Amino acid sequence: MVENHIDKAAMGLSELLPLLQQKLIKPFEQLSKSKISLMQFHVLFILEEKGNLSMTELSKELLTSKQQMTPIVEKLIKCGFVIRKYNKIDRRVIKIFLSLSGKKYIKKLKMDIFDMMKNKFHSLNDDDLSNLYKAFIEIKNIVNKLP
Repeated sequence: MVENHIDKAAMGLSELLPLLQQKLIKPFEQLSKSKISLMQFHVLFILEEKGNLSMTELSKELLTSKQQMTPIVEKLIKCGFVIRKYNKIDRRVIKIFLSLSGKKYIKKLKMDIFDMMKNKFHSLNDDDLSNLYKAFIEIKNIVNKLP
């Protein structure tokens, strides 16, 4: 019985992800594409949420290698969104800080995303909106339980 539920959950998610990609994520990518990539947005979001991180910590958060993080962070430095600071005691340790410009940019981008989502949701009726909100809460709670 449990295996049947696992199969149904896996199938449901495999059907939901492409739909989310098409209806929600792609429009967001179009919105942010002017300056940064989706991965760079994730870096800014994580730094905003977690604070200053080393390259190792940042790469672990994004489940990527430090070598892959380097060009991503370099572009954000060139845009003026993050600052790299070396540890005074051990110069091998590098912390990445969100700059004031980066904080302003992510705040604006989040507001743009929020506005875009609100516009998309205007096409739904009250019952659909209520059900969607409840589903988001439920999915978030369940996904947070995953390893």
